[in-house]
Formats: sequence, C-alpha cells, structure tokens
Amino acid sequence: VENGLLTDYKVVVLMMDEQIVSNRVQKSLTEGTELELDDATKMVGCYKALAKIGIDTSDKKPMKKALAFCQNIRTSELFSGEFSNVVNEYTSNEENTDKNQNKLKVELFHVDGTFNAEKRNEKLNWLKEETSEDTCRILSNARCLSEGVDVPSLDAIIFLHPRRSQIDIIQSVGRVMRKSEGKELGYVILPITVAPGVSAEKAL
Repeated sequence: VENGLLTDYKVVVLMMDEQIVSNRVQKSLTEGTELELDDATKMVGCYKALAKIGIDTSDKKPMKKALAFCQNIRTSELFSGEFSNVVNEYTSNEENTDKNQNKLKVELFHVDGTFNAEKRNEKLNWLKEETSEDTCRILSNARCLSEGVDVPSLDAIIFLHPRRSQIDIIQSVGRVMRKSEGKELGYVILPITVAPGVSAEKAL
C-alpha cells in the first residue's frame, strides 16, 4: 500500500439489532423458506454497509461490486436467493426512511466449487461489467473465490460467517486491494447480529 501497488482497505463492522429486523421482515421469515432471523439480520447489515448508510466516510457513493464469502453452498444459495426479498421488506417497513436517500438496487448470483471454470468465469465477467450508479452486484460463494480472482474494481468483500484460516482471510482481503481507476478504498464488511438483551460489546 505504501508503495502504491495496492489499494488500502477499511474494515466495516456493522451491528444490527435482531429485534428491529424481526419486527420488519416477518413475511420473509414465515414464507416457507429456510431463512432464519440471524441470516436476515446479516443481509440487512450488508445492504446498509454497501449503501454506506451509517458509515463514516468522505465518499458517500454506494459500493457497486462485492464478493460474499459463506460457510457452505446452502448458505450461499440462501443469501443470493433471499437477499432482495429481505431488504425490500425491511426498507419498505423502515420508519423514518429518508425519501431522498439513494435506494440501492442489488443484483446477486451464487457460485460454488461444483461450477466448472466456464460457468465460474461467466459469473465473474458479470461481476466485472459496468453498472449504473445505483446498482450493486454481489457474487456469493462457498470456498471457491478466495484466490485466483481478478476483479480490480471490486469494492468490498463480505464475511458472513467467522473465518478461522489466516491464509484464507489474507487471500480474500487481497481480492479487494487490487488497484482500479477511481477506487480509493477496498472494504471488508463484517455484519454482526445483536440479539435482544445482549450488549453490543458482547455480540462483537
């Protein structure tokens, strides 16, 4: 970073109150999906981080490209399949919503180790494509995109579950440190859910 070979990065820990999310996404949680409150809460946290809502930064433009790392194929599929429903329900029920606030549109796909190289590259090319200012693309994956991925314009990586392997973490963070024109920082997003009666410090 000091030599200008890589972009610096910022870690964003976004804590969400499970009770508030529960009150606002009842439909998504009861419509026969495998979705649990913890998943839904993390999705809302990711959305707020990508839209830079509540983040102290001079650059207020929303993020446009992100990689989400999940612990297994099922959670990655669930994340990409349910994200939009949860966020739409949450934002439509959010009190005091600023009508002038940019409403970020999010498009998602999932990949995993069962995809062949051609299919995986197709999704990576989709992620690289230029989009409008108010659209963010997320590629969720289970253990297959932490290395060998070259998307210099990537704005963020999201760790949806704790990672124990230091090598995995370094390789994943390396994805978001590639230099790209106009890119000031890469972001590492950690959504944390805070259960009722638990202090923020304990949840963290």
